[in-house]
Amino acid sequence: MTYTLYADIILLNNFTMDFLLLSAVKRMMKLETRKWGILTASMAGAVYALAVMLVPLPVYFLQTLATCVGMSTLMAFLAFRVRGLLQTVRAVAGLYMAAVLAAGIMEFFRSFGWFSVFWLYAAAALGSVWILSVLWRTVFDGMTRAGKIYQVDLFYGERKESVIALLDTGNHLTEPVSGKPVSILSAERGKDLFDTKKGIVLIPFRTVGKEDGLIPAVRADRMEVRGDGIIQIIEGPYIAISREKLSRDDSYHMLLNEKFWM
Repeated sequence: MTYTLYADIILLNNFTMDFLLLSAVKRMMKLETRKWGILTASMAGAVYALAVMLVPLPVYFLQTLATCVGMSTLMAFLAFRVRGLLQTVRAVAGLYMAAVLAAGIMEFFRSFGWFSVFWLYAAAALGSVWILSVLWRTVFDGMTRAGKIYQVDLFYGERKESVIALLDTGNHLTEPVSGKPVSILSAERGKDLFDTKKGIVLIPFRTVGKEDGLIPAVRADRMEVRGDGIIQIIEGPYIAISREKLSRDDSYHMLLNEKFWM
């Protein structure tokens, strides 16, 4: 039996799906990308897919190992600025999870005959990635964020304060003019760091039992957030000062804005 392979179709199809999946993983896992990284990784994945179809490895186990371990790791490394084994494993695991979920959604569209027309196939691919992003945010994202603890270094002039921070998924505070996210620091840790006599801005907030209020905030020079082997540097972050204790047992003294999840 003779098979006809259209190299351009194989390359385009694999490149597109790899690009969509890598873009989704970047967004969902908040990974830092290399310059042209996703494009490079997508092209590498497409070329590899064509190569394996033209010249398959003689042993199926070796081909599976090369694909599942070697190529996926290379794609994650080319696309993202992963540092160390843990970050690499997380990126590869995220890529596989995204691929499996997207494949299941695509199969759902196939059952309705969407693959018979090119534009419907393209819509199915885009739709599957969109649904995947929604599922990730509503299920995995919320589960992962719960109870996240980070080490935070705050810099203000020549002063520095290191605190333990809890990622607060309920903290949606933003500075009203710039729209930048606002984190909350207990007054006992902020009194020796910030000059609260100048540069104060008032941040509107709402709590249960109180319709609205204002909380003072200071703009720090820099904030470094460490967790899971990743360092996130935020320039000019807004830090609100809370007079109330944030933790009953003093296990943390800061509530990070939800946008700083890593």
